[in-house]
Amino acid sequence: MKINGVLYENITKVMGKARAAIRKISGERPATCETLTLKYGEDGRSACGARESAIYYIDRTSGVLYSDECGGTEADYGYYSDGRIYGQYSGAGLNFTNPCR
Repeated sequence: MKINGVLYENITKVMGKARAAIRKISGERPATCETLTLKYGEDGRSACGARESAIYYIDRTSGVLYSDECGGTEADYGYYSDGRIYGQYSGAGLNFTNPCR
């Protein structure tokens, strides 16, 4: 994601706040979000075995996964599962390639 032409990863502060303290950047909503019901975990096994799931939104164009609304708060980095397969999210898409066992 870029903000005013600068990669988000290269931004260290915004108006005096550390990048890590910023959880929501508003703006135009992506037009290609899909709603997913997923479980979250620190690794694939915990994502597959998680008891609770939540609704997430993924912009298939940018690969950004959102936790509250399409174009809202980016989801935490980690592992996500639909209960059958899991994948890792690190800001650049979510690819389910590993089966839950």
